Amino acid sequence: MWRNSDENMHGFISLHDCRATAMAIRENDLLFIFDDGFWISSDDERNPLKNTVRTDKSEVQIVHFDVSDIYIFKEHRIFRRLVSTNRVSLSVEQLMANINCGKWELEFINEYHSDRDVLYQCWIWMNHASFHIECQITLDCDKIVYHWNNLCENKPW
Repeated sequence: MWRNSDENMHGFISLHDCRATAMAIRENDLLFIFDDGFWISSDDERNPLKNTVRTDKSEVQIVHFDVSDIYIFKEHRIFRRLVSTNRVSLSVEQLMANINCGKWELEFINEYHSDRDVLYQCWIWMNHASFHIECQITLDCDKIVYHWNNLCENKPW
């Protein structure tokens, strides 16, 4: 199905400012689907262009994943002044249901990788006020595989 796949190439592939519009669980893998793709660095051997560009529709496969934590941070304001922030735990099923029904989009802001762990700092975008909330996803996995078909020369960094 996919023409290109790279394993653990987070040094050459970036999810920054990319929105997952769907999620799925297939066997023991977690999938994030990006209708507008993700970024491929100009340094990646599969990128013959001189610019960092987006791919077309793409997928990130978190292989043999285990969710450590998923948190959203709900702000409480009075007269637009921040009073408190509550950290609320979510299950992967709750996150997936809200994204797959179109209620939310998950925008990746930062990612941090260690041996088997990955931490994604994200924003969840909604169609109503407050429009976005902060989200943290910590996963344990064997590897991360990035899948795409084409590079979009008309979508440079």
